[in-house]
Amino acid sequence: MALPTVLRRSDADVRSTTAARKIKDMPIVNLTMPVAMSGYMVAMLHKAMRETGCSATCWGSITEDMTIPKVWLEKCRRYGSRKVAMREKEFGIWLPYTWQDYYDNVKSFCLGMKALGLERGETVAFIGSNRPHALWAEMAALCAGAIPTWLFKDSLLDETEYIVRHAEARFYIAEGQEEVDKGLWIRERCPKLERIIWEDPKGMRYYKDPVLISYGEVQQMGQEYERGHPGIFEEMIAEGKADDTCLIFYTSGTTALPKGAVLTHRNMLSMGRNLLWVDPGRPQIRAVRKHLRLAFSGSPLGLRPGAGLTSPLTLKGRGTSFSNLSAKNYNSLPSIL
Repeated sequence: MALPTVLRRSDADVRSTTAARKIKDMPIVNLTMPVAMSGYMVAMLHKAMRETGCSATCWGSITEDMTIPKVWLEKCRRYGSRKVAMREKEFGIWLPYTWQDYYDNVKSFCLGMKALGLERGETVAFIGSNRPHALWAEMAALCAGAIPTWLFKDSLLDETEYIVRHAEARFYIAEGQEEVDKGLWIRERCPKLERIIWEDPKGMRYYKDPVLISYGEVQQMGQEYERGHPGIFEEMIAEGKADDTCLIFYTSGTTALPKGAVLTHRNMLSMGRNLLWVDPGRPQIRAVRKHLRLAFSGSPLGLRPGAGLTSPLTLKGRGTSFSNLSAKNYNSLPSIL
């Protein structure tokens, strides 16, 4: 497998803005599309490999039983409330979420979907912005043995319908009203679709369709489900295998209908291993979430020992955010650099 190339930008390639001056000397990682599409979760392998003394060439560390949720669960247990897992900027203030917060939110949402009938191997469609709630829901689906697939937030109705129907998604997880409207419009043409879960309540007050359920309600159902099924969350995670399907990513469909690329946990973990070649993951490095939509990626360079993951920066405020966070890594689209 060809390794990602590492480039360094020259002064002529960078705009003379405050943010640009801060990033012009950073190494720029040019990831191939499968690596870029791998999602933020693959970088958790940084932690597993580094803490076991394994190098990037140690393929044997990816065992038959290793999966993304198992690596994630081990890290949650190790760090708990002592370390920040991710941050989101709300009203100008960075709000931290610890690994315990991460665990609690993923667990309750996972068991909530289980209570709604989600089974191992079924597909869950996601549409929305790069926000902690979206990442928690994606990890929750993985922990349940389900298969997440992401859509662009600005996908048109026919594009949304095609992917949801083709993937045979049973659950459709939407950020807010706009994404919910798309789901309601396409559901009659997507026979497998049973539930639309929304997170942002703005504009949702008068939506009474029985197919709809809020993010918070799902988490409450999960907490009730756990009381009647103690230990089932860890049991579901333990069932996973490295060669199980982890994610399905659809191509953009610019030249033909979108095609679903199926990636296993082994694929994802090997991508995380390859990232070690270009960024060893030194402790205390903070990585800034990219503007790239989650349909393509989360933050492959984000979750590593001692690192904090931030939610996306707006174009207007990224220079200030760099100063506030003392970010060492900046992940973005080439046009934004």
